[in-house]
Amino acid sequence: MEKWIYNGQTGRWDWKYTIPASAIPGYHVDGIGNLFAVGLRNISGITLDNGLVTIYAITSTGGDTLNDEGAAPNQLVSITDPVTATTIPAGESFSVIATAAYGDVLRGVAVVSPGGGAQSR
Repeated sequence: MEKWIYNGQTGRWDWKYTIPASAIPGYHVDGIGNLFAVGLRNISGITLDNGLVTIYAITSTGGDTLNDEGAAPNQLVSITDPVTATTIPAGESFSVIATAAYGDVLRGVAVVSPGGGAQSR
């Protein structure tokens, strides 16, 4: 996942850092079996009152198998990041909220605010 911050002086978005898929528990450089996280999809998030943002996403997998490696074992993950951080905070990594069961797939994320409104992408 890449972090970009809008620069109001230049009117451009500036890339700050990338949190690698290896920061997702259960995935590593060599992957899960023949699988590895290649990215995130269905991203949603919420800004917290303490200057942090929590992002939720579904992992997208790839690999060398005969099956649909894009379908399993994908995961619902989250990460909390300081809004103002311009370098990756030490130890920052994703937390796994749920893992798709065999034969199932996770496809969407929605954040529902305490007031009842929903935010999703």
